[in-house]
Amino acid sequence: MRSQTLLRAILTLLVVYFSTFGMTFNGILIPELRWVTLAIVLVGLSAWFITHYRAKWIWHRSPLDMALILWMVIIGVSILANIDTWRRSANGIWFVVGYVLLWYMLSDWLMNNRLQRTTLIDSVIMGGMAIVFFGYLQFLTALGRGEIARVGSLVGNPNSLGAFLLMLLTFIVGRIFTLKNRTGRRLLIGYALATAILLGITFSRGALAGGAISTIIVIALNLPRDFWGKIKPQTARSRLIWGLGGFATLLIGIGVVFIMVRSFSLAGRSADLRIDIYANALTIFADSPITGHGLFTFGREFATQQSQPPQQPHSHAHNGVLLVMAELGILGLAILSMTVITVLMMMRHNWREADIAQRRLLAIGIAGSIGFGVHHLLDFPAMMPLIAISGLIPIALAVIPYQPKPLQACFRVIGHPVAMFIGSIVFIGWGGWVTSVYGNYTALVARPFVQNADMTYTQVADALQSIINADPAMAWYINQQAYLYALGGDDASAIQAYQSFLASEPTHSISWVNLARVYWRMGDVENAIDAQRQAVSLAPKSFPFAFTLGEYLEATGDTDGAYQAYLRALHESTASWHEWDETPFRQAVLATLENSDSHQLITALADDQPASLIALWENSLYRTENSTRAKILWLMVALREGEVVDTAQQIHEAKSQIRSVYDEAWVLLGQAWIARHEGDVARYNDLSEQAQNKIARKINQEDVSFATNIPYFQFLVASIPRQLLPDVFYPIPDAPLRRLLED
Repeated sequence: MRSQTLLRAILTLLVVYFSTFGMTFNGILIPELRWVTLAIVLVGLSAWFITHYRAKWIWHRSPLDMALILWMVIIGVSILANIDTWRRSANGIWFVVGYVLLWYMLSDWLMNNRLQRTTLIDSVIMGGMAIVFFGYLQFLTALGRGEIARVGSLVGNPNSLGAFLLMLLTFIVGRIFTLKNRTGRRLLIGYALATAILLGITFSRGALAGGAISTIIVIALNLPRDFWGKIKPQTARSRLIWGLGGFATLLIGIGVVFIMVRSFSLAGRSADLRIDIYANALTIFADSPITGHGLFTFGREFATQQSQPPQQPHSHAHNGVLLVMAELGILGLAILSMTVITVLMMMRHNWREADIAQRRLLAIGIAGSIGFGVHHLLDFPAMMPLIAISGLIPIALAVIPYQPKPLQACFRVIGHPVAMFIGSIVFIGWGGWVTSVYGNYTALVARPFVQNADMTYTQVADALQSIINADPAMAWYINQQAYLYALGGDDASAIQAYQSFLASEPTHSISWVNLARVYWRMGDVENAIDAQRQAVSLAPKSFPFAFTLGEYLEATGDTDGAYQAYLRALHESTASWHEWDETPFRQAVLATLENSDSHQLITALADDQPASLIALWENSLYRTENSTRAKILWLMVALREGEVVDTAQQIHEAKSQIRSVYDEAWVLLGQAWIARHEGDVARYNDLSEQAQNKIARKINQEDVSFATNIPYFQFLVASIPRQLLPDVFYPIPDAPLRRLLED
């Protein structure tokens, strides 16, 4: 009993650390946290081996032995078939090896009865309190600002938080049925309600669906066979209670449906976006249907299917089956099917062999596993280690038998512990080496951006060569070296580095744009145009990329090519770019855009042109917007036209709609116009300057939305936030704001 109490305390602390830092993406990207996590894992593996042999534990057969062996074989085959992307796959394999070791460690503790299932469940429940607490803290903080925000707690991503809460809710509800203490049950019921509400606040459709299904299953599996007959209402009071309970259930169901439907209206979460990703995943699968493109390579191939930018990069297919198909092909799909069948068969076998008390704990594992699986048919948050482990725990509870069979074959009795030991050495060794190199990289790449920097861009780029020599296949290190060379003006070295990076990562459009710019600076016009064309082919919906191609072609006299490129860049959202006015040729292209009241309104405001601003406002697209921009534009129109407007109220309403730094700049611009209207020139100039500083590109700030998702989630490394070179044309996405501030 004392040993279980100690284990419960240790596991609770581990759950808190892993769920808040160690197994989140912050834990992956911050070298210091990597070292802490590696140290904890090393201690855990050492304690496992020492305890196993000192206590003379027995090695047992695991229900997933054959499946895990086949998974490693298929991953190896896929790497051999896609040897050019082996370094990306190596990142994925390292985590796979870690999950396999965790599986066998957990299995060994459970099958030797040294870890009770209740201890493991209680540790997760207690450790999850920290995540729930910080989730509500985030929500209430946002609510204080007048926002109803999707929260991620310390996990980070709302969908990943939803996956964690799904598992946590299943554990809590299942544990309620095992307690005899009434106070304990009431506390857990309150905890379950708080967790369920927070799950709803994440607006994660997959997690809500998985959580609803897992909760229903865990309750259903705990009901006695004659439950419905015993509770059939016999009196008026019982019928009233049943009616109220049914009505409450209906309201909860309506609430869940409302949240899921409402989520489709949130920015970036419409149904067609997810359907497009699924269709693209099928296309990627069709390109290499047998062995796939390699583990952890979906993001690389996905860049050939969607325009990045402006669309968001994704490192997974948002569907576990499609992800396996795209990365490991038909062979991977076959092993996935075999694994699922094996898990379901073991669940059934364990359930039939278990007594009532054991079934209550099995119900938690079965429900959690199924809920986890359902969620991963709609998303794939298991890319985060915390979520992968969150799914591994209920699977272990469900499929590890209460009466395991010891290993008997001599080769398995000897080979299994040897494999575990070698796997542990490889896992810790690879992790330590990669983290050591990565730590040196992060320290070095940050040096030219700190105050009173002691190294120039070129010096850091030169120093990065030692990092690249240590890990030459890690392509992102080369990308950052190329970028720093270009910032420092060493264009020849930048070209060489970009060529090296793009040889292994040809789908990265931003690097093609930067390479084109460096070529152009050196006067290599032909290669500059070729590189820019490649960028446009990869990101056909990026208007700035097309415009830059037009600039290059216009400068060389290719008017036909420039005309077509400019047409690709011409859009209602880009018409306010002042760059259209720089040459008569571009002005002629701009004139082909259909007469737009929205564009005319911005032009008239920016250039103080005489125009009927009220009429333009009434016919513009901005009039139908419920945004900060719309509030400020109407304020500007009203001030110019002499309309009666409550300026303080208008600014207040504009502030209530702030969602981004651009909205903050709009408010400052509106306040500047009020100052000008009142004749306060000094205040007007000060507020205008503040607004310009809000939107000014900084070298250490992200310029392309979601671009850093590529190094963060596909290479698992930190990156210089700004991706494009400063002299590359890539204006802020709010063209009207830029035009009004610059003029």
